[in-house]
Amino acid sequence: MGIDDGPDGLQRVDFLIAEAQKRRLRLILAFVDFWDYTAGYSRCAPGTAARTRIRSSSRQKTDFDVPELDFLTWHGYPVYEGVSADQFDHLITDHCSQARAHAKPVLMEEFGNARTDGDQAAIYARWLASIESDSNCAGWIAWRLVSRQDDGQYPVDEFDKFDIHNDGGSVWRALQNAATRYDSFPAP
Repeated sequence: MGIDDGPDGLQRVDFLIAEAQKRRLRLILAFVDFWDYTAGYSRCAPGTAARTRIRSSSRQKTDFDVPELDFLTWHGYPVYEGVSADQFDHLITDHCSQARAHAKPVLMEEFGNARTDGDQAAIYARWLASIESDSNCAGWIAWRLVSRQDDGQYPVDEFDKFDIHNDGGSVWRALQNAATRYDSFPAP
């Protein structure tokens, strides 16, 4: 596979970076993806996918002691942590307290609650408000922001149902409102 550095390739990334800079957004760009729907897991050795996916918040506790790491991220999925959406707020404050204790920022890099498991918009709004109100929290990054495909439809997500559509709906507005409030915070 070759690298496309033309107008339909990396130049789009240049545009993305320029637009993010105008909006005072910071980006973490992942140029690899190990999910099966992108053929990532199918290229891994047997068992690798499961080990990769299980690395969650428990790993972070030891990562705080790695001096080369400037900041840490964690993934938050109540269904995989075995807690309710309400109990998940405690995990948010726990991770942020650990960050403060180790003097390293921590981002909730991925989070998800199935759209079929409660009021997804209200749950996300509550979690993001918890992060915003806790001075020990460094921020959040949404997982599975999706837009319409070339056929005009959103991709079908019947696996975990974490997709967030750029459709102006209640879930989109919950994230947009939280991001807008963060935009008023001074840059570190």
